[in-house]
Amino acid sequence: MSTSARSANAAALARRALLFLLFAWIVRLLASWLLTRLHLPTVPVLAGSDDIFADSIKSGLAERAVTAPLLTDPKVMHWPALFQRYLFHNKYLAPNMSIYWEPPLGVFQLMGVGRIMVIASPWAALATELAIYGLGVAAFAWLLRRLDAISTRAAVALALPMCLSYPALFMLDRGNFHSGFASLCLAAYFCTAVSGRWRWIGVAALCYSINVRPNTAVVALVELVLAKDLNSAIRMAVIIAVTSGIIFGCSLLIVHQIDPDYTFARFVRAYALYKKRYIIDGFGFGWNDSLYGAVQVLRLMFGLLPTYSPVASRAVSALGAMSLLGFVWLAVGGRLRRGEAFFAAAAFCVLFTPVYAQYHILIFAGVLAVLTLESAQGARRPSLAWAWPGLVLFIATGCMADLAPTPGLALLLMLSVAFFILRLHAEEGGDMITVVSLLVLAPLGGPYANGVLIAGLLATAMLALFVRGARRPVGTAGPVVARVQWRIQPAVRAYRG
Repeated sequence: MSTSARSANAAALARRALLFLLFAWIVRLLASWLLTRLHLPTVPVLAGSDDIFADSIKSGLAERAVTAPLLTDPKVMHWPALFQRYLFHNKYLAPNMSIYWEPPLGVFQLMGVGRIMVIASPWAALATELAIYGLGVAAFAWLLRRLDAISTRAAVALALPMCLSYPALFMLDRGNFHSGFASLCLAAYFCTAVSGRWRWIGVAALCYSINVRPNTAVVALVELVLAKDLNSAIRMAVIIAVTSGIIFGCSLLIVHQIDPDYTFARFVRAYALYKKRYIIDGFGFGWNDSLYGAVQVLRLMFGLLPTYSPVASRAVSALGAMSLLGFVWLAVGGRLRRGEAFFAAAAFCVLFTPVYAQYHILIFAGVLAVLTLESAQGARRPSLAWAWPGLVLFIATGCMADLAPTPGLALLLMLSVAFFILRLHAEEGGDMITVVSLLVLAPLGGPYANGVLIAGLLATAMLALFVRGARRPVGTAGPVVARVQWRIQPAVRAYRG
């Protein structure tokens, strides 16, 4: 197939994916409208209006080392009542909460938001973050155009899910630009890694993301599939670790100079407080896509209280450790393809981070871009046909489960996910990971069922992916194993001799 034909295929796939995400919004809004017409409780698609922009404005105002002058500034009286409440009655200053659980680079960004509010207003702070994010999306589209032989329209269509998918709009609604910037950087890392060009940009972007969302460090495992040999993979991992450590240390020193109360020990104590507040006490129960959150929701549906179970939490953690070892085994054995590795790495972030809100899942826009770029490099273009019935199925079951959480509906959720993945797994090719990536970027339910559906989709798809990889012969999908065998086999022959 010619380069132009592959580029046209990639453009068509990108446009279809974008249209699907827009269609998903229409279907979800129609479902909410229908529930209202039937006089049934409406399951919200986004967060409540009483907490809008909280992750920027409320969090930024909690940085009292920067925003203390606002407490006596008369211009505050002209702010909206919600923003005044964020300033004078900030929940992040309560004894059982702390803004210091953010890594130092994240705290530094919040200090910047607070400083803009001191100089100007909350609206100026939001406009600044939105402008930076918009420029980041434009830069991502430009990067896609430069990295591979795809058209400008295809690059724009691949970048737009960063603005028009459900997690993107949820992120903007919450003002959680930390997640938006981190997801953009992860997408840049993915695309430079799959193209093999401008890797330094991707590595720098990944190191930024790690310093804002430390759990994203797990995506560096894709180097086991991408590297020419094991030494190259280890060298890249060391570069990422050292660079991330330098950024962490520098940002910690800067933040400590601005706010002497922020120290590494204070950060560790605040994270323990975060775990108690958001995980054990269940404050992060809603809008949680992780496997931990799914277990809590299912326990609620089956009438098991409290929803948090230490035994269940340890079981999920053990499952995560085994899955991680399985990923390494398949990657080093050359049994994972590139697109599968990116999908699995992103799924690890989602499933095994105890509180993984739906604005974080924007990471899958980067996975979708990688899968489209692979079709431009000669891989078979995946079919998206199964995404449409899957969307309708999951929106219907998700809305029912949110309205009436019962054991029967819990079983329906799990069975519908299992049936759908098994049907996709029966078809050869890369359709499964592309369709699942699209579905997790769509609004499937309300605050509880959406998380269960996404966790179920990703967990079942990961299982199917691992089974498929384990059945492949060694060395058929990745380059690392060839060099490992080249180094080990002479020693084995000498030992046997």
